[in-house]
Amino acid sequence: MFFYLTTLSLQKFIKEDVPVLPDETPENEHFLVIEAWKHSDFMCKNYVLSGLEDDLYNVYSGVEMSKELWTVLEKKYKTEDAGLKYHTGKSIELAKILQKRRVNIACVQETRWVGSSARDADGYKLWYSGVERGKKGVGILVDRELRESVVEVRRVNDRLMVIKLVVGEYTLNVISAYVPHAGLSEEVKQRFWEGIYEIVRQVPPAEKLFIGGDFNGHIGASAGGYGEVHGGFGFGERNGGGTTLLDFAKAFGLVIAISRFPKRREHLVTFQNGVAKTQIDYLLLSRCDSGLCKDCKVIPSEALATQHRLLVIDGGIRLSRITENQVGSLD
Repeated sequence: MFFYLTTLSLQKFIKEDVPVLPDETPENEHFLVIEAWKHSDFMCKNYVLSGLEDDLYNVYSGVEMSKELWTVLEKKYKTEDAGLKYHTGKSIELAKILQKRRVNIACVQETRWVGSSARDADGYKLWYSGVERGKKGVGILVDRELRESVVEVRRVNDRLMVIKLVVGEYTLNVISAYVPHAGLSEEVKQRFWEGIYEIVRQVPPAEKLFIGGDFNGHIGASAGGYGEVHGGFGFGERNGGGTTLLDFAKAFGLVIAISRFPKRREHLVTFQNGVAKTQIDYLLLSRCDSGLCKDCKVIPSEALATQHRLLVIDGGIRLSRITENQVGSLD
């Protein structure tokens, strides 16, 4: 970053304060000099901010001067790789949670990571897809045992991606999905649902399908006309987003895993903030494979994100030498 600032002739602003001019400096000249300095300092500060990961940007965007920003970043992160260290650190922190809970595959949403790439994260491999800095983004992590079994990665957009694994006699399709929230336009929502419908239609009947996502909807506590997809052990009141999800599941013969098992309240809440406790994150699988799902629950003590909770399926598929597997979802 320092070299980049040097090429722009802005490097001095990370070391200098606002210039102090002699008292006899004419008022007009004083104004022009100070305004020119402030403009260049503003440019320097924003070039530094643009090199940070999204969460760091949000933390430090309120800093007023380049020198102050550079000093605090250099002290805490050694500025040149602050963004990379934070990005990598967050991935590793998530990987450690997944290792602790013996989760083999995890779907993550609202990652806010830009690009269509892959990286290692403490034994897991993370594939991710994001377009706009600080917004949306999805990813899928696969552990050391299964990462070499991934034969296809398809990044549809920053709300949908799918990977295919072939292990032994099984072919697994895992989709990470992030549904537009209620405040967005109907056009945006329709585009998402058209995309996921198309993906699921392309999955051959003989292959297994798992979907983990933030669906931004409430399926409700009871089945209420959706007994084939809703197991009757839900949470809260159904809303329009929940009905859309249930209709989708019904159309493709899927079941919503968490609704099939009676749980205490704390093991049903997937999202919690200062004013509400709700269930908006779900794991879905084919109805014909529902017998493979031994359990599905929220683990409230594991929260890498401040508001979302880790939701896991305990699966009974025998993959290589692994006898029990978990698929997880976390925003």
